[in-house]
Amino acid sequence: MGVTGKLEIEVGNKASGDLFYNLFGGKHDVTHIIPRKIHAFHVLNGDFGKPGSVIQWDYTLDGKKCVAKEIVEEIDEEKKFVKFKLIEGSNLLEEYKSMMLEYLII
Repeated sequence: MGVTGKLEIEVGNKASGDLFYNLFGGKHDVTHIIPRKIHAFHVLNGDFGKPGSVIQWDYTLDGKKCVAKEIVEEIDEEKKFVKFKLIEGSNLLEEYKSMMLEYLII
C-alpha cells in the first residue's frame, strides 16, 4: 500500500498577484524569466490557458536536461486558481505515482 497525502505550502512573493498568476494561468514566455532553468514551453494539444490543454516543459534540474508534460485540469481567472496534473516525464513521477499542482494566488 502506498502513502497518500497532500502537501500545502504558502510562499511569499514580491510580484503582484496578477503577474504571478499569469506565469501559470495566462499567456507568458517563462523561458525569458529563468532561461538557465526553463528552456522551452510548448502547447502540444488544445488552447493555451484552457482546461484540457497539454503543455510540455523542457528544463534543467541538477545539470540534467528534463522534459515534463502536464494537462491543465482547471483554470479560474477570477479566483486566480490553476490546477495541473503531471502526466509524463517529470522526475517527480519517478518518486510519486501521481502529482497534481494547484496554484491559488491570494
